[in-house]
Amino acid sequence: MYHGARFTVTTKPLRQTEIPPVESKLLDDGTLFLDFGKDAFGSLLLPSGEGATNAVTVHLGEQLAPNGRLEREPAGCIRCIRVIQSLDRDHPRTRVEIPPDERNTGPAAILMPKDIGEVIPFRYAEIEDAKDIDPDECRQVRVHYQFNDDASAFDSSDDVLNAVWD
Repeated sequence: MYHGARFTVTTKPLRQTEIPPVESKLLDDGTLFLDFGKDAFGSLLLPSGEGATNAVTVHLGEQLAPNGRLEREPAGCIRCIRVIQSLDRDHPRTRVEIPPDERNTGPAAILMPKDIGEVIPFRYAEIEDAKDIDPDECRQVRVHYQFNDDASAFDSSDDVLNAVWD
């Protein structure tokens, strides 16, 4: 809606949806690799509680390297972050805290509500020294507005455009 020189934006409440990995594998070096199937803005939920290690090193990103691992130094605007996350042994799950940076706190950023915290776009996660972490308990927490996937459709002769739509 346009009002003079300003825009008024009406939004619905943000939703958080927990998505299990579509693929997980423990790599030779003890790193747990997770693929959540689609890129989404969000965070990662890890099992913690009794018996959990004190802290883990987590990498979240959007792109795979040629060796099939997470690309830790992507080019352009593709993102990858490294977070050392303490696990809350008093609770069954711990949410990875995304650190603030220029992209999510600068003047052009859309600020997230405090109860959600910072988010980052990612599809893949790697958790170092993850021998005690059950991949079936890990979740991508997607932050999004309510959207009806069946309310519209798109099909093109261009596979890249179709992939972007998906």
